[in-house]
Amino acid sequence: MLNRVTIRVVSLLCVFAAAGSASAQVGLETTYPYTGMIKGTSVRVRPLPGDPSGANKYYYCAVLDRPAKVTVVGERNGWLAVLPPEGCYNVVLQSVVQVDSTGTKGTITKREAARAAGTARNANFVVAQSWLKPGDTVEIIGTAVDRFKFYKIKAPPKVYFWIHAPLVV
Repeated sequence: MLNRVTIRVVSLLCVFAAAGSASAQVGLETTYPYTGMIKGTSVRVRPLPGDPSGANKYYYCAVLDRPAKVTVVGERNGWLAVLPPEGCYNVVLQSVVQVDSTGTKGTITKREAARAAGTARNANFVVAQSWLKPGDTVEIIGTAVDRFKFYKIKAPPKVYFWIHAPLVV
């Protein structure tokens, strides 16, 4: 006959086994970073992750088609964090950047948001992906104008874009 301790141990083992099975299904055993390939056409690259259903209230910055490759660095709620793919960048207000003599580097002079942008989003930049502080340096890759003047910059370190996980293999 089983005693209470044995029953609890067996119950815990069942819980751990189920948790291990669930973690395998969501990819927790994956080692990051890895190279993923876009599975379809017109896959939207977002500035922030959405919910697990694939819904996303955030605008998209770029569109990728198969067989484009992305570097996946993490996962959250069914969305993959990727290094900025082709066509994605950030913008900062020109008024807070001291540009060097080459015109390709700048130093931030006031706290400023690095806003998400890209080939599919070249105005109305509202999603702040990172905050830059005075003294931070940025790589300038162009200019953009909506109602304000912006520098297009290479995405700062630890700024990622997001793709719904089922769209990457």
